[in-house]
Amino acid sequence: MCDNQQLPRSDCEKILGLITDSELTWEGHIKRIASIVSNRISLLQRIKHLLPLSARKTFYNSYILPHFDYCSTVYCQANKCHIDKLLKLQKRAARVILDAKVWQNGRYTCTDSLFKSLEWLPINKRHELNTAKQTYKIVNNKCPEYLTPLISVSDTDTRPNTRASSSQSLLIPRPKTSKFQKSFSYRAPLLWNKIPHDVRQAGSIQTFKTGVKSFLMNVSDT
Repeated sequence: MCDNQQLPRSDCEKILGLITDSELTWEGHIKRIASIVSNRISLLQRIKHLLPLSARKTFYNSYILPHFDYCSTVYCQANKCHIDKLLKLQKRAARVILDAKVWQNGRYTCTDSLFKSLEWLPINKRHELNTAKQTYKIVNNKCPEYLTPLISVSDTDTRPNTRASSSQSLLIPRPKTSKFQKSFSYRAPLLWNKIPHDVRQAGSIQTFKTGVKSFLMNVSDT
């Protein structure tokens, strides 16, 4: 109710570019990402013969990757079946950029080798990278204050802004529902505590990003 007027119910709304549904499935938002990315990959497919490899990579980083990354720390809570749709598009983009066919010389082209060649993280690990970056900013007081309560450092008495404090482990809250297990407040400390201490102590976000990316590329599952 607002001014004694019944507000109409909406099952889906777009807020700051993020499509939110009443059940928080993020299906609508992922469908929108998939539609945009698919169109961009089709465009790249048409013009790739005019572009060197470096330009194809630049096209991906400039016109496709930002759509995967935007609000990924939120929509990554979606069910795996929805995230897998984005992974298929990422694999398609890799094949277009490297001009690799699904079957080549009678053998299946493994996308793992394509990702390794491009130094890409698969979409689920890309989401973990972005989650880790956001956590780093919170721990090091480089984000808005309203995000700080989302996580807690193990030593809750004091948290001075020093390198030593940024390497501390985070408290992992006890989840009471499966929905909470997908939340940032649960996933972030779980991931953070697995990142090597020397990476957590990075003096800049760029150094931290490089360290976490290397870590994620060398582990099968985080």
